[in-house]
Amino acid sequence: MKSVIVKSLSEFLEEIQGRSAIRLVKFAEDGLTKPVRKQKSTWLVPVIRVVCTAYDKDSSEIVRFEDERESKEMVSEKERIRERLQLEGYAVEDGEWTEKAVTALLSA
Repeated sequence: MKSVIVKSLSEFLEEIQGRSAIRLVKFAEDGLTKPVRKQKSTWLVPVIRVVCTAYDKDSSEIVRFEDERESKEMVSEKERIRERLQLEGYAVEDGEWTEKAVTALLSA
C-alpha cells in the first residue's frame, strides 16, 4: 500500500477531490511539547499536530496531510480544517487511516 503525502490542506483537498472512491476523511490530533530556543534559554512549548488521512480503495493509497503548530495557533485552526472538509462534502471521523488499519479492515 502506498502513501501520498501532501504539504498543505489545499493540496490535500485537490488530491482527494480527484478520487471518486474517497468519501470519508479521518481526522486525528495530538498534543505534545517541543523544545524551542528563545534567546539563551530553551523552553518547552505546547504543540498540536493535526493529521488528515483518506483511503482510496480504487488505488490502494492513503492520502495524508499533517500540520503542526503551537497550541495557541492550532486551537482555532483545527476546527477550521474539520469544517472545511465537511463543507467540501466529506464525512469526517476521529482517527487515522494507516496501512495496518486498512489491512485489518479488509481482512475482516
